Amino acid sequence: MTWTFHLREGVKWVDVNAEEKADCNAWDFASGLEWVLNFHKNDSANTSMPLEMIKGANEYYEYTKTLSKEEADALTAGEGSKFLEMVGIEIPDDHTVIYHCIDPKPYFDSVATYSCLFPISQAMVDELGGPDGVRAMNNETMWYNGPYLMTTYIQGNEKVQTKNPKYWDTECSLFDTATIKMVESNDVAFQLYQAGELDYVGLNESNLTTIYNSDSNA
Repeated sequence: MTWTFHLREGVKWVDVNAEEKADCNAWDFASGLEWVLNFHKNDSANTSMPLEMIKGANEYYEYTKTLSKEEADALTAGEGSKFLEMVGIEIPDDHTVIYHCIDPKPYFDSVATYSCLFPISQAMVDELGGPDGVRAMNNETMWYNGPYLMTTYIQGNEKVQTKNPKYWDTECSLFDTATIKMVESNDVAFQLYQAGELDYVGLNESNLTTIYNSDSNA
């Protein structure tokens, strides 16, 4: 079974200052999958779904295990690559990606939204000096193609997301900024929410019980 995705044209990769770096195209999705399936680049993160679903994915993953780190780091998803030879992904043009699944997967379009199939620009990898540079990148050196840019990152404290002026959907309503607080537990986050210091939190069972038993629900 195959899934064919036609990509929106005109989507841009930008830096943290919203300066255009490159077009986001189908080859970036091939590069992203190669990264996930490359044992030395990815350290086995987010591999389960593509390994179980995409033809040749497991074979390529096992192949990269046989290589030295230097050999594996040199692999790409470009035309004529070992990756395209082994893995069930085709790039017929700059705006089309075709995945070949091991078995029929009627929900594969949902899986395609998960991080295991996110794009990565090979141009960014090259700019950062290769895989080691990517692993060491921060919010100021990474590239973006979504609605927000991470303009501030304070480890253990907060992340500030700022609206991306180059985002393709200029008609959508977005907050100019969104601040994401890093807290030590769900319970602390819930307390901050109750105090009016947060606008949104995820709730666990304990939080739901507190809400259910509160006087406001009497």
